[in-house]
Amino acid sequence: LPPGHPAMEAFMGLPLYSGDDFVGMVAVANRTGGYDQALVDYLQPLLRTLARLVEAYRATARRKADQRALAHTLAELEAQKFALDQHSIVSIADAAGRITYANDKFTEISQYTREELLGQDHRLLNSGHHSAQFWEEMCTTVCQGKVWAGIIRNRRKDGGFYWVDSTIVPFLDANGVPYQYVSIRTDFTARKQDEDALIQLNRVLKTLSACSEALVHITDERQLLNEVCRVIVEVGGYRMAAVGFAENDAAKRVRPVAQAGFEEGYLENARISWGEGERGMGPGGIAIRSGMPCTVQDIANDPGFKPWREEAMRRGYSSVIALPLCLDDGAVAVLAVYASSAGAFGRDEAQLLTELAGDLEYGIKALRVRAQNAQVLQKLRQSEERLARIFNLSPDPVSIRRLSDGVYLEVNDAFCAGFGRPREEVIGHDALELGIWVDREEYQTMARGIVEHGRVQGHEIRLRSWTGEIRWAVLSAAALDYEGEPCILAVSHDITERKRMALELLGAKDAAEQASHAKSEFLSRMSHELRTPLNAILGFAQLLNTDPEAPLAPRQQEDMQHILKAGWHLLELINDVLDLARIESGRLQLNMASLDLGMVVRECSGLISPLAVKRGVQVIDSADAGESHWVEADQMRLKQVLLNLMSNAVKFNSEQGRVTLVYRATDDGMLRIGVVDTGPGIAPELQSQLFQPFARLDADKKGIDGTGIGLAISKRMIELMGGRIGVQSEPGHGSEFWIELRVAQSRPA
Repeated sequence: LPPGHPAMEAFMGLPLYSGDDFVGMVAVANRTGGYDQALVDYLQPLLRTLARLVEAYRATARRKADQRALAHTLAELEAQKFALDQHSIVSIADAAGRITYANDKFTEISQYTREELLGQDHRLLNSGHHSAQFWEEMCTTVCQGKVWAGIIRNRRKDGGFYWVDSTIVPFLDANGVPYQYVSIRTDFTARKQDEDALIQLNRVLKTLSACSEALVHITDERQLLNEVCRVIVEVGGYRMAAVGFAENDAAKRVRPVAQAGFEEGYLENARISWGEGERGMGPGGIAIRSGMPCTVQDIANDPGFKPWREEAMRRGYSSVIALPLCLDDGAVAVLAVYASSAGAFGRDEAQLLTELAGDLEYGIKALRVRAQNAQVLQKLRQSEERLARIFNLSPDPVSIRRLSDGVYLEVNDAFCAGFGRPREEVIGHDALELGIWVDREEYQTMARGIVEHGRVQGHEIRLRSWTGEIRWAVLSAAALDYEGEPCILAVSHDITERKRMALELLGAKDAAEQASHAKSEFLSRMSHELRTPLNAILGFAQLLNTDPEAPLAPRQQEDMQHILKAGWHLLELINDVLDLARIESGRLQLNMASLDLGMVVRECSGLISPLAVKRGVQVIDSADAGESHWVEADQMRLKQVLLNLMSNAVKFNSEQGRVTLVYRATDDGMLRIGVVDTGPGIAPELQSQLFQPFARLDADKKGIDGTGIGLAISKRMIELMGGRIGVQSEPGHGSEFWIELRVAQSRPA
């Protein structure tokens, strides 16, 4: 009892019930007279009313508490929803899958407005990345009232993609049937890209490793290129890889040489170029021209890829990187790698692929150097074999000896046979020790020539055989590096017989010169001796033929003409023989001067005019009026040559023919004078005989006068004057005999 409360003398407790529920108790204490049942019955209505009041009060209190709790819970839920909206992509769909709610994060990442999303199902965002089985398993799970969680790739409104880590929670009605689905997602794109990039980088690193292994083991260039392309596709996970070489043809074509992956004729039909035209604006052409990598991250929208876009996208190519391969010989190739996703070539991945291209470039260069070295070694081996065969098969003695001491290191069979010593007695000894060289000074001269000039050639030396016989030889030698030592390679050719023959020829030459001199003296004397009586015969014949006091009878006059004709012919022959003898003996004197060629031609034309008139031949000088040609020549001898050529042209011409003199400057400062006739021409096989002494060809058959040595004398005279003479003729079309003389550099005043 509370302090001060009267002592408890009597007590009655009455329970309060609301229905069957006990709600409290009413206590009555210290009642005068005590307590009985009648009092209890009397108080029952009051107690029931009081119980209802207590129950009502408690219900009100509970309701207010519930309302306060509900308000607090709603506030917390709102805060949680706000926090969730700030972090997650939230949407709610009804039982049919139609979107009934989408938060701001959803509209932001999908690029659709809320109005565009509400009422749609999530197929609006389907990227096509996941299989039908994936979606079927997700739907089965949530329709069974179970929570589903997974990674999904969705498509934005602009066609791009984003990844979400999604959890779908079904809300169930009283019957356990889902009536709505709440989807909570977080943006997984960056992480997914990082994961994919890491996976791809690992693949590229594995690709680099596999390619490095191929570079070590493969020895064929084409096989290496195909293997690298295969590794890029199979290990690197790319759609296609190819290598093409830049051609220097008119179209500047990029010729495919290797490929792997899903290609289906793409490269053959692409007609890629590295020129400046439309088909050179792709990544391959740009990479070759610039020498730098070129990347197209989005084939579907890149304007430079237009010529190939349709075929590329049909084969699943979404991005490509082209990497130049610059080779030592100036050639350029390109490695093109195609990926099935856009934006596939990040900075790190592109850098690793560039490193791979550098390794491939090095590998190609190494293989080509190896191939070149193999060719050089093969040629060197072949050369050594040929030299060995030549060395041993040479009919001339060949030796190799050290430059420092002259010791023989190798000799061939001809050397051993020529000097009568076996190889083992020669190797390890020098030539002076073996007594092969007759003159030590000749040996020292040869050695100095090797040291100073690296070689000597055509030295005549004397060598001694084992039997002591001394023979002449021509020696040629050159410095040679043999087995790491400076040596001399020497070849000697025996000229002993040639020396003997040369001495004999020298004696014969002296004898011939003496005989020729004697012949010339004889001809000169004989010509003089013959001309003296011949002049008397011609003189007396002319006197008899023209004596008015004792004229000859007609028959005698005819006989006298034969005598005169024969005499003049014999005199002409003697004069020609004398000239030829003077030329051959070198006693013909020339008086070279600057001559007016036109004056000489006019004199010659006047002299042959009677003969030309007699035969009805017209002589034409083609020089223009007032035109003059000056040449360096001996006037008398030039006149003699021109008279010979012009008289021949008249004599061997056809009746009523023409003789034309033509002039033409040559490229080497000479003037050509051509005597052109309209005669029968000369057969090619006879032309080589024209300038031989006493070559008459068929003139005798035609009854044409002449000695047969006029052209031979003309040839020698023209050559003595520093000129040239020749003929051009064709049977049935006449002939042109021409001479060429130096043009005079000055003219007399």
